[in-house]
Formats: sequence, C-alpha cells, structure tokens
Amino acid sequence: MPFRRYARRRATGRKPLRRGIRTTRTAKPSGANMARLQKQVNRIARAVRKVPQTHYVTYSKSDLAMGRQYMAINLSNYSTGGNSQTVQTYGYTYRPAGALTFGSTTADLESNRIYDKSMTIQLKFSCGNELSNVNYTMFLVSLKDSANDGDMWDPTTGDLELVPGTHYTPSVSSTLGQVMINRKCFNIHYYKRFTIGNNGSALTSATARGQLLSERIFTLKKKLGNWIYNPTGDVWGNMATARDPSKQYYLLIFNDDNAGDLEYQNVAYNIVRSVSVYE
Repeated sequence: MPFRRYARRRATGRKPLRRGIRTTRTAKPSGANMARLQKQVNRIARAVRKVPQTHYVTYSKSDLAMGRQYMAINLSNYSTGGNSQTVQTYGYTYRPAGALTFGSTTADLESNRIYDKSMTIQLKFSCGNELSNVNYTMFLVSLKDSANDGDMWDPTTGDLELVPGTHYTPSVSSTLGQVMINRKCFNIHYYKRFTIGNNGSALTSATARGQLLSERIFTLKKKLGNWIYNPTGDVWGNMATARDPSKQYYLLIFNDDNAGDLEYQNVAYNIVRSVSVYE
C-alpha cells in the first residue's frame, strides 16, 4: 500500500466537548420582573412586621415649691391628666402629666407595647421667696426589683414613700441637703450636690458670696432601651404607671430647707421621653 502524507489539522481554539454534561440557558431577569418581585417581598414583610412610629411624651412644670425633706418626680407616668401630688410623712411624690403627643391615634392608644428609647430632662432651681441658703442632693434613679417587696413603691400610682434610715440617710450629721440613698433599692444613674442662695442673704465672706448662685440649670440625658407592655389592655393615657419596678425612673431631690418658715425655693422642669409605638 503506497504511503500517503496527510496535512496536519490546524487548531481551531475550541475547547473539547465535555461529554455527559447538559447545559441550559435562561433569560436574564428584566427590570420589570425585579421590581415586581421586590414589591411582593415588601408586601410580605409588612404583613408580618409593622413599622413602629416614634412619639414624644412631654411633661413640664414651673415654680414647684420645695417644702419638705425630699421630692420624688415620677418620670414614668403616661397619664394625660393634670399634675398631681401625694404628700407622705417626710416628703411627697409628684406625678407630672402634660402634652401627650404619643397616643394621638386610636391605634397608638390601643397598642399593647412600646419601646422606651430615651429621656431628656431640663431643670431650673431658683431661690423663690427663700432668704436662707438651701443645700441640695439630686439623684436620677431607677428602681430595683426588690422595691416591689416592701412599702416604698406603690404599683398602682407609682408613688414613692421613703423612710429616713431605711431608704436614705444624711451623709453629714442631720443635714438633709447632703444625703446618701440605699443602693439595694435604687440604681443610681446621676447625682449632683449644690447650693442655692438668695443674693441678699448674709454670707461669711466675699468668696462665699461670689460662689453662691441664686439659680442653677441642669440638662440630663438618659438612654433607656426598655420594652414596656400594657398589662391591663387599657389605653396608655389612662395608666398611671407601667407597673414594672425595674422600668420606673425618678428624680429624687433632697434639701435642708426649713418648711416651717413658709419660705420656699422653686424648681421648674421640662421632661421629654422618646418612645416607639408598636401595634
């Protein structure tokens, strides 16, 4: 058989076929399809989750007379009623209420839970008609769960009734303007000691007169981050308190004023709490 010479095949650059593997081609999703699918996802998300609405609970009061050993301002009151005051043996609890933008709709009022986000407190102390110097100790506190075991805290009204020697004690002899409080009952978030005096009062030295102020202004900010549930199913505007000791916040203000001379210093405050409402 004669020998034949064949030409070498040129490489075509194509990859060899992979036997046994099937490939399919699908069309890329169009912009209209993607938009339609995204709407479906959003609709399902809204069905299982409702976006919370942020509201603000505002309390304000001016020229509140300081006439007893202590004043406890309830910062956890959601009532829409007027300001109320309960007098106890050694002091009194003040339940503030004011413009309640939270709860402006029926759905908000009937919400069974809220998220307490933050609180801003503005305070102004002034000498009023008091001619003497008055010493103060101020605490921003929340209650511990053990507060519900005794008679200090009323879960119905949110009022506090503090007993000297049990819940607080003077740190300097019997000076009620310099006080220590029982850490077994309170979580202390802020405290301040200061003196308010009338510029016309007699002081021992020029240095003391220069350091004494007839008014003091403070701004406190506190992040909260608490879930509060409506335990009764009632509207929030009718509730005096959320009835959970660990989520109750108070301003405790102690002073050494002489309540019997009918001269009082004053405190004014504005409190704004930011809450998220969930239906």
